[in-house]
Amino acid sequence: MNWNFFLLLVSFLVVTPLSGASAHLCNGYSKKAGQVQVPPRPKIVILSGTDRAGSNTLKVAKIAQNELEALGGDVTVIDLSQLPKNTFTGGYGNPPPGFSRFQAPISAAQALVVLTPEYNGSLPGALKYFIDLLNPKSFSEKPVTVIGLADGWQGATRATDELRLVLQHLHANVYGYTTNLPQIGKMLESGNGFGRMFSQLAGFKTGVDQSFTTSLQPTVLSTQKALEVAKRSQKLYTIEYNSGLHVSGLLTTFTANDSKSSVDYLRFTGPTQLAVNGVELSGQGVAQHSQGFGAPVGELQSIGNQTPSKSLDDFSDEELGRFGIRINEAVPIQFKSGVKVSGKVISVTRSAQNKVVLVSFADCTVTNGSGTVLFDPNWGTYDMAVGTTIINVQPGAAHAKLYLGL
Repeated sequence: MNWNFFLLLVSFLVVTPLSGASAHLCNGYSKKAGQVQVPPRPKIVILSGTDRAGSNTLKVAKIAQNELEALGGDVTVIDLSQLPKNTFTGGYGNPPPGFSRFQAPISAAQALVVLTPEYNGSLPGALKYFIDLLNPKSFSEKPVTVIGLADGWQGATRATDELRLVLQHLHANVYGYTTNLPQIGKMLESGNGFGRMFSQLAGFKTGVDQSFTTSLQPTVLSTQKALEVAKRSQKLYTIEYNSGLHVSGLLTTFTANDSKSSVDYLRFTGPTQLAVNGVELSGQGVAQHSQGFGAPVGELQSIGNQTPSKSLDDFSDEELGRFGIRINEAVPIQFKSGVKVSGKVISVTRSAQNKVVLVSFADCTVTNGSGTVLFDPNWGTYDMAVGTTIINVQPGAAHAKLYLGL
């Protein structure tokens, strides 16, 4: 495959949001009931190409890191201002002691993003010297994309042109599209103007995923182990219910019934997004759930004083009313796990497939089987996720652009 041609093509594609349970799963891998496929996060290194402390380059690198992590990357930023003080005094081509902590992540990376400012009409000497200190095979056959930035109107075009030549000489698969960010100080101050960079990174990430389909195979795990992977990573993950609801955020805790190998309750910390078919639900973005989100999982024991014979997501409007789930009326919902949700119904949200994915309550109290309060009425509206099982755990946000506020 011609990598430059392929990536030049995908850079003009709109990155499609998740669409159903199989959106990010690789074909050809089977799973059993109670198992999920966990796609790996490709390791991407962002190289902030100046040793100037507190640089604009590093600030843009952090913005790029947030974008790529929302798209499912495992991203590391290398800041050249953190190089050992004797890096440039040991003689050309002689890495100083401690240099391995910079070499190691680059050697392990599946892809790299290199950011460069423009100093005196060229790329910074520190960046070129750093590249020369690296193992010559560090970039060989790896996808690499270049981003330039400067306070001038051209956005470091001369620096990026030179950097591309260097990387090509090192046999990197250099992405055919480069973003040059002019007047970077004003852009950072306003927070606007990064659209072309985001498009470049999205296309690049898509190309990386396609390129490493074989080497980055999904792992088939039990639901609990898959959730543990997401929890331990402390990275953005999307958890999908069998109803089609996607919950994107930092999973910090979950409770499980080991005897039944089932998950009872999920808790996310910080900005959380709810989506269906890869599209954020109205009013269910990070502004609504800025402090986190809690969600039950599992079969229902009762709704009011009635015992349902099927899952809530499959209820018709008539069945909802018959079981007491009516707007502006209070109803208790008891899960077999012991979790109890009790409050006044204010809305019911359905997917395009007519599945009930969310029931929202006012004056709501949520407790577990031990009586511990999981949600207090004073905390506001409780949006109860609907679904009996978790069917997918995958890196990134369901609707990345809205999760990032773009």
